[in-house]
Amino acid sequence: MLDADRNLLFAVLALQADCLTRARFVEACTLWASQKDVPMPELLARHGWLQPDEIADVERLLARKLQKHKGDARASLAEVTADAVVRQSITRCPTTTCTARSRPTPAGTSF
Repeated sequence: MLDADRNLLFAVLALQADCLTRARFVEACTLWASQKDVPMPELLARHGWLQPDEIADVERLLARKLQKHKGDARASLAEVTADAVVRQSITRCPTTTCTARSRPTPAGTSF
C-alpha cells in the first residue's frame, strides 16, 4: 500500500508541476494499475512522458512532501488531492487504485 501511495503521489506532483497533462496523468495511472511492479517514475520515463530532469524535479518535490508529513505518503497524498483539479483528474482514472484514494472516508477526511 505504501508503494502505491508513493507512486500515486509522484504522479500527482508531476501533474501539479505541469510535467503531465490531465489526460496523460489518467493514462499513466491506468497503465500503472496494470504494472504496479514498475515504479511510476520509471513507467513515465519508459513512455517518454517525463525526461530525467523532470523526474529529478518531481523527486525533490516528493521528498519535500514526505519530509513535511514525516514520511507518510498517504498523508502527503491527502494534502495534494485537496486540490480540485487533482481530485477531478483522479476521479477520471478508471482504476480502483486511483479512484479509491480520491474518495473521502466516513469521517469526512481524505483516505
